[in-house]
Order: sequence, then structure tokens, then C-alpha cells
Amino acid sequence: MTRAAARSALVVGAGGAVGEAVAHALLDVGWRVTATMRRLHAPAAARLAARGVRLLPLALEAPAGLARDLAGVSGVVFAPILTLSVKAAPLVAQAGVERAVFFSSNNVAVDPGDPIYAALAEAEREALAILPQATILRPTLIYGERRLPTLPRLMRLMRRTPVFPVPGSGRALQQPVFHKDLARAAAAALLLEEAVGKIYAIGGPDQLSLAALYRAVARAAGGPQVILPTPVWLLNLARRFVSVPLDAAQLKRVEEDKRAVPADPPPPELAARTPLAEGLTQLAADLSAASETQAWRGRRRPA
Repeated sequence: MTRAAARSALVVGAGGAVGEAVAHALLDVGWRVTATMRRLHAPAAARLAARGVRLLPLALEAPAGLARDLAGVSGVVFAPILTLSVKAAPLVAQAGVERAVFFSSNNVAVDPGDPIYAALAEAEREALAILPQATILRPTLIYGERRLPTLPRLMRLMRRTPVFPVPGSGRALQQPVFHKDLARAAAAALLLEEAVGKIYAIGGPDQLSLAALYRAVARAAGGPQVILPTPVWLLNLARRFVSVPLDAAQLKRVEEDKRAVPADPPPPELAARTPLAEGLTQLAADLSAASETQAWRGRRRPA
């Protein structure tokens, strides 16, 4: 992959974990970066500003200001989900931006009959019709830090009990992707001519069963020693009384494999490389640091 030769990129949604990671990944390969946030995320803003990123407010629900932000930009990456970011596609086309990257979901291929993913599929078609120079990435389960809530919530719950339920049989295959790997894929896609007009599924390097994923999360969290397969009907019942880390829609899909389902064959430059154990260790450290910060602030709070 060639470096960006000081091209200018806009990252929309840099207040989230993926958006911030995309901005850093672009900086790492030589892009000049402007980033937008719907709401100010002060820690992310401080980290990006320290690297010279220009920060702007933007809400995609009212994207008129985006036309100003796109002036002189060579590439744009939209971190919000495609059903929201596709609304800005006409403005990107009008600005004559050379390349664009959008995020969809691997579940478009896993569960195409679900209304949410049917809408995402339609948004994919719309985005590529308006911006044939775009690339769409379909990530699997994204994890890596506390702003990506699924695995952090699971870790916190696991730390409270020696026995933890895995929904269903636990046999469905998973392929979580580390958020920084996904960000590097987005940055790479802006520079790859072969990525123009393509849809790529992006999963991590490890494929494992749901039960094995829960065991890996438990090891990283220092949590339960026993993971028990549990009928979905029982977990749906339990949701009325206790916290369950999956919502009703997620529980409905627990027996479906969540491996990356290829649309177009991804080039090697987009491949994820962070092993699951390494990524979970980083996530556990991030959660511990956050807990220590909250405890410190609590001690300093006046009585």
C-alpha cells in the first residue's frame, strides 16, 4: 500500500471508537485529517487535537454543513452506520470527492430478511448508485474498547459471578474484529483502486464458537470459570428480572453463524491481524483504567 502523499481526508463520526481509530489510522499513513463529532467526546477530541486534527461539529440528521467540510477533501470515511450516513452521499457527490468509505454490517448477509438489515442492504445499493467510487465495509462484531458496548457489558457482568450462561447451544461460529483493524481497513480502502465500488466483509483472524468466545472474554475479564449453555427461552424470561448482555433481536440470532460472509473477495491490505486474545486483553485494560478513573473521581468528590 502506498502512503497518502499528504492528501486530505474527512472522518465523520470521530467521537466514537471506530471513527476515532479511523482518524488515527489515516494519520499513520500520511493523510491530513479533519474530523467531525455529533457531540463532543472530550477525551477523543483531546487525543485527535494533539495530533493536529481539525475538529468540527456535525449531525448527519441535518448534514447541510457537510458541504463546507468537504471542500478540498480527497477522501471521506463515514463511521456512523450506513442507513444514517447514506443521507450525506449526494453532498459527497456534489463536492467531487475522489473516494468514500461507508460502514454497513456483516448481518446484511447473515440475516437478510430482518427489516434492519434489509434497510442496510437498500442503503448499500443507494450509496453505490450515488457514489460509484465508494467502498462499503461490512464488519462482524466490533470490539476493542468501552465505547463499543457489547463485549464491555459482557465483561462487567462476568466479573460478578462464578457461573455465566452462554445463550443457546453456544455452537454458532463467531469472528469478532478489533476496532483498530477495521479502522486500518477503512484507511487502506481509500488508497486502493481495486476497492472502488466494492463491498467487503471484514472479520477478525480468529473464528470460534460462541461458547469459546464467552470463555475467551471470561479469561480476559478474570471472570467466571464455568460457562453454561442456556436455552434462549429461559434467557428471554430472565430479561424481565436481571440484566442480560443480549437484547431480544440478538437472542433470536444466537444459533446463526456470525463469520464474515464475503461479498467481494477482500484484498490482503484490508485483512484484520489482531488476535482475539490480544484484543480482549486491551479491552480489559481499557475497562480497568476507566474504573480506576471513576473511583479516583469519586474519592475527590466533596462530601
